[in-house]
Amino acid sequence: MSLHSTTLGFLIVALCLVGLREASAQTPDAPPEEVTPSSEPGEPPPDEPTEDAPAEPQPPPLVDEPAGLPAMPRDTASEDPAPDSVPAVEPSPAAVRAMPLDMPVPPEVEVQAATQHSARDAQAVMEGIRGFSFNPPDADVRVLPVAEFGALFVVRHRYQGGSDGTDFNLRRDGGQASAFLSWRISAELELFRHHRVVLLYQPIDLRTRATLTQDFRANGLTFPSGTPMQFRYGFDFYRLSYLYDFMPEPQDELAIGFSLQLRVANLEFNSLDGTLQRTSQNLGPVPLLKFRGRYTFDNDVFIGTEIDGIGIQFPSDQGSVLGLFFDTSIRAGYSPTDFAETYLNLRYLGGGARGPGSEPLSSEFGDGFNDNFIHALNLSVGFAVK
Repeated sequence: MSLHSTTLGFLIVALCLVGLREASAQTPDAPPEEVTPSSEPGEPPPDEPTEDAPAEPQPPPLVDEPAGLPAMPRDTASEDPAPDSVPAVEPSPAAVRAMPLDMPVPPEVEVQAATQHSARDAQAVMEGIRGFSFNPPDADVRVLPVAEFGALFVVRHRYQGGSDGTDFNLRRDGGQASAFLSWRISAELELFRHHRVVLLYQPIDLRTRATLTQDFRANGLTFPSGTPMQFRYGFDFYRLSYLYDFMPEPQDELAIGFSLQLRVANLEFNSLDGTLQRTSQNLGPVPLLKFRGRYTFDNDVFIGTEIDGIGIQFPSDQGSVLGLFFDTSIRAGYSPTDFAETYLNLRYLGGGARGPGSEPLSSEFGDGFNDNFIHALNLSVGFAVK
């Protein structure tokens, strides 16, 4: 062998050693160099990994498999390793259940859920209020409180005390051309659906001041013209009534009965300086006839009427006396719940007496003749508990 061939062989061996040293000096974190397939004999085929080449990493699973089940085999040969070409996969029920509970909810979803929840709560409250009743619906004995508040307007009021007394217009000359506070309360006892017992209290107290424009004579005393006066007309009454309702339905009523009323009448005429004074008082029973009706529409609106009244002429020790009293009303209302109802009421209150007194009086107080009639309208709002 020649010297030139020997030198060439040593160079080839040295180059191979240098290449092997550089391959072994590569760090583990560095990616492996791509092996170019070779068709030279003695080299392994490209599909079979060599002993020194690292194993090809497998892509992570795209679907969470339920716990306890084997992983589904995958066809990795058809998958594209590029991230942009991975197809979208719908999450399985197990993956949905595994989602964290504190995942943020869109604001519009929260608002819609809160609105629906509030509407359900309001509907439940209204149904509870509407269905509530002060008395059990099927009770044989029920108590029904009622109250009215409003204003009373005097339409006409004339008074004459004594046969020689002045026919005095209390509305025009006595300061009653105004509005006065009016109220009444009652409690009704319903027995076995058709029987009604009603106890009512109604105060009427009209206090006014005026200066006389003419002489005013009442019960033997003359009040000169120009006298500053204080007037009081009081007519409180207590009433006990019985009614029988002929209607089969509880929301309607057609009832007839009677009442016994106890009147407490007071009539006072005083000069403001206290030097002149006349007072008339009367306490006595008044029998009345009573009627009450009501009709309720399908929308819980109702209309009704109530009448208590009598006109009678009765004898006394001094002669015949005419007595009249009427308490009549019409109303329209609404019953929003089974618990309560409200209504607007227009009432007429009128009556009085004409005739001699029951007992003779001394000449200082006149002959006892009395002529006193009042006509008034009362506009009020009523509230009833059922």
